[in-house]
Amino acid sequence: MTMTTTTNLTDTARRCYENQDWDGLAALYATDVLFDMHPPGWRYQIQGADAVSAQWKAMIDQFDDFRVTWVRATTIDGGVVVEWEMHAGHGDDEHLCRQVDILHGDGAEITEHVCFCGGVWDAATIARHQDEAPMIRW
Repeated sequence: MTMTTTTNLTDTARRCYENQDWDGLAALYATDVLFDMHPPGWRYQIQGADAVSAQWKAMIDQFDDFRVTWVRATTIDGGVVVEWEMHAGHGDDEHLCRQVDILHGDGAEITEHVCFCGGVWDAATIARHQDEAPMIRW
């Protein structure tokens, strides 16, 4: 994978996350892409572009007013690391999740999508975090 190809993947992936363009992300998947999901206390894998895309959309569709609020995409050898934050709902029904996705590729497609999820925080956890552990840098 050349640096230009990897940079293009980084830019495209970042735009997909920022714009919540999950069909655009799915279009980057190789036919036999592996999705390796690491939610808190668990791990599972799914293989195949259609199955991975369906699972990704199902995870997001469970939330009302899902929105991506922060994205950082970093080029790595053979892919891109996407750090991102989502919010859903509002007020007492707000939720927040921070996640790191590693998109490994072969130069043209994503061959493996590894997802590390920090868990979904409810409004009480968000408020407690702001009180007890304010962030210095986000």
